[in-house]
Amino acid sequence: MASFKHTGRVNPVPDGLVSVGPIVKVTLLPHPADVDKMLAEGVTPKGAIANMMVDTGATRTLIDDSIAQDLGLKPLRLTPII
Repeated sequence: MASFKHTGRVNPVPDGLVSVGPIVKVTLLPHPADVDKMLAEGVTPKGAIANMMVDTGATRTLIDDSIAQDLGLKPLRLTPII
């Protein structure tokens, strides 16, 4: 098994992790239980592909309101972000 030790040095890559963070392309889909409810209401469930930033220290996951609307999601609760 290989072992690696971090040296504490970071060599920035132009427009890379240091300036914009780790970005991954994700496919967002409604939860299977929500799909059943949507189908019962006559709504066709949709997915969305988005670029998201990975933040290992985050306590919440946020998506843009337009993505939520495209997916037909309705808010269950709102939390102010200060």
